[in-house]
Amino acid sequence: MGFILLVLYINDIDDTVNNKILKSADDTKIYNKVDSVEGIIYERMRADLRNLVVWSKKWQTFDVEKCKVMHLGYNNSKVNY
Repeated sequence: MGFILLVLYINDIDDTVNNKILKSADDTKIYNKVDSVEGIIYERMRADLRNLVVWSKKWQTFDVEKCKVMHLGYNNSKVNY
C-alpha cells in the first residue's frame, strides 16, 4: 500500500520536467546527454530545476541538502546549476 501511495504522490513530477527523469522510492534524477559545446542546454536544465523547486514546495518532498549535480565524461565544462 505504501508503494502505491508513493507512486501517486510523485506521479505528476514528470509534468514539470523537460529532460529525462528517473524515479525510485526515495530518489529522483533528471539528466540529459550533451556531446558538444553547442549542445549544452543550460537554460533547459535550469528551467527543470526551477520547476522542481516549485513542485517540491507544493508537496514538501525534496531535501535540498541531499541534492547534488553529477558531471560525467572527459573535458566536461562542469556547468554550475
